[in-house]
Amino acid sequence: MVRKKGIPIRNLRNNTLEILTARVESLEREERERIRASEGNQQRQNNNNINIINNNNINDNGKKVRPKRHVCHVCDKGFDRPSSLDTHMLVHNGLKPFKCHVCDEAFTQSGHLTRHLRVHSGEKPYKCHVCEKAFSESGHLTTHLRVHSGEKPFKCHVCEYECNQKSALTTHLRVHSGEKPFECHVCEKAFTTSSNLKRHMNTLHK
Repeated sequence: MVRKKGIPIRNLRNNTLEILTARVESLEREERERIRASEGNQQRQNNNNINIINNNNINDNGKKVRPKRHVCHVCDKGFDRPSSLDTHMLVHNGLKPFKCHVCDEAFTQSGHLTRHLRVHSGEKPYKCHVCEKAFSESGHLTTHLRVHSGEKPFKCHVCEYECNQKSALTTHLRVHSGEKPFECHVCEKAFTTSSNLKRHMNTLHK
């Protein structure tokens, strides 16, 4: 049997076994660390996905909203309830089942008819608690209250313009886009707002 000078064969075998054992343990430890790191990355990804889902269900005011699972096949607008989608479809099929008994104007939703009837009755059930000004629609009161609070929640993503009405922001954005949706039927001149068109009509085509 071959023997290395000065070292017994039994010691060589023991040393080799210890080296191999240590190497196997090192490989096993590296594999456990790799698996642990992989599981950690997967957990972080899962958490990110959960956050994305949750964030998608939060509006600009930080409030949770229902996911819009019911989508219109005509315009792709989404709704959180099937009944809301059914009501929306009346816009596309032209049906207006809710008719005013005073002027025969018709609407797709009962709520729209209710608001319209206040034009005839003069009812203004929504009153400002600051100045007691009254409104026929709750949304008008909400907008009015921003006059007192100074709140301007609608911000332009192009410049630093801020306003308290969504319609004002829509009008402002046409400054950047160049859109002029209101066209004169006489001379075909276009305007960014309906009020500008009306002023044009009264001035030049009256």
